[in-house]
Amino acid sequence: MDSIRQPASAELTDKMKSKTTSKLSKTAKDAIHSACFAAINNQDGYQAIRDIINQLTKNPERVVATLSQNKDVVPLFKPSGPKVASAGKSKKNKEDPLQKLAATEEADTPEAYVKIANVFSKPESAKVAAGSLVEATANLEEEDKENKKQTNPIQLIQRAESSLAKVDLSPTVVDNLNAVARALAKVDEQVQRLSNEIAEMNKEKK
Repeated sequence: MDSIRQPASAELTDKMKSKTTSKLSKTAKDAIHSACFAAINNQDGYQAIRDIINQLTKNPERVVATLSQNKDVVPLFKPSGPKVASAGKSKKNKEDPLQKLAATEEADTPEAYVKIANVFSKPESAKVAAGSLVEATANLEEEDKENKKQTNPIQLIQRAESSLAKVDLSPTVVDNLNAVARALAKVDEQVQRLSNEIAEMNKEKK
C-alpha cells in the first residue's frame, strides 16, 4: 500500500507547488487537491495523480464534461446543501483590498472547479467518483498525445482539402445554402490567415 501511496503523495506535493498550479485560486487548488486525494485513497499511483493535475489545470471543463457522461457521477456534481452567505463582516473587511482581491479571484474561478469540489470534498461521493476521474483523465491525456502527433501542418491541410473534396452541394443533400456559404467564409478566413503567415515568414527570410 505504501509503495503506491508514497510516490503518489510525493507527486501531488510536487505538482501543487508548480507555477501552473500555484497561480490558481484557492477554490481551484482545493478542488484539485481533493480530487487527487480521492485517487490516492483509491490506490491509484503517481501517474494517475499526474494525469489528474495536468487535465484539471489545463481544462477543468473538459474533465467535467467527460465525467458528466457517467450517470453515477452526474448527481454528485450538485452541492449537498444551499450556499450560505457569510454574515457579520465588518465594513473594514469589506473595504480591505486583500479581501476584495480574494473575492475577485474566487469569482473568476471556473465553475468546473466548483463542481469538482462538490464531488471530491466529500468522502462518500469522492469514493464513488474516484475511479471514473482516474479513467477520464488518463483517456484525455492519451487524446492529447494523439493530437500532438497529428499536428503536422501539411497533413492537417491535406486532410482538410480531402474533406472539402467530399462535400456534396446537391439540393437533395443541402437545404440551407446560406449556412454553407457562412461555413465556407470561415474556411476562407483560415486560408487567408495561413497565407498571410507564410508571406510574413518569407519576408523575414529575405
